Amino acid sequence: MNDTPDEHGPLSRIEIEKLLPHRTPFLLVDEVVSVRPGQLATGVKFLEPGDPVFDGHFPADPIMPGVLIAEACGQLGAIALAMEAGGTDDRAMAGKATGYLASINKFKFHSPCRPGDSLEMTVRVGKRMQTLVQLICSVRTGRRKVADGDLTVTMQS
Repeated sequence: MNDTPDEHGPLSRIEIEKLLPHRTPFLLVDEVVSVRPGQLATGVKFLEPGDPVFDGHFPADPIMPGVLIAEACGQLGAIALAMEAGGTDDRAMAGKATGYLASINKFKFHSPCRPGDSLEMTVRVGKRMQTLVQLICSVRTGRRKVADGDLTVTMQS
């Protein structure tokens, strides 16, 4: 449901792929619930039991790697920024209106995520300085807090 005229969502997988250059197996946003372009995005990554990442991390006790949780948040933030920039297939595929991860700041992992969980992500766009943009991230699975922290991305024009 759209609360404001400039809020969009949900976005389908096809719409997500129009905004990001990532593809399987490295597209880590399965569903976008809502987006306020340039401000905020909420989305989901479903941790499928058959995902090959769980074969190696760790086979006896599989968990989602923290760095991939941070990457999923970065991709969700890039969607909010790409929509602000009027992202299209051509711009996304050319790496335009797409953020490149510059740093992971103060990211904390509170609880492991396992096959079958859903990462419920909220990414808010924070401070901007020239091409650098702060993304303030929060991740939950159900009522359980998974991770939070800031990412810095550099935007290509």
